[in-house]
Amino acid sequence: MRLCAVHAWRFPSCAAELPFGVPEEDRAAWADHEVRRPSDALMPWRERYPDVAVLEDVRHGRRPRSWSCSPRTPAW
Repeated sequence: MRLCAVHAWRFPSCAAELPFGVPEEDRAAWADHEVRRPSDALMPWRERYPDVAVLEDVRHGRRPRSWSCSPRTPAW
């Protein structure tokens, strides 16, 4: 069995108030944090169901209407 877990994220609202955009070091820190969130949330389920292959797809921006039609979604 295979499962695709998706997570879309955006910068906090305070980022919109920055006059010169989000500094690269802040951008990287936020991105690192968001990439770890699905892994952390899925860990207990992976331990409970080790035979289920899980693909994590983390993207910055609004959630697309159809993840399955996305060119970035790999074919299994």
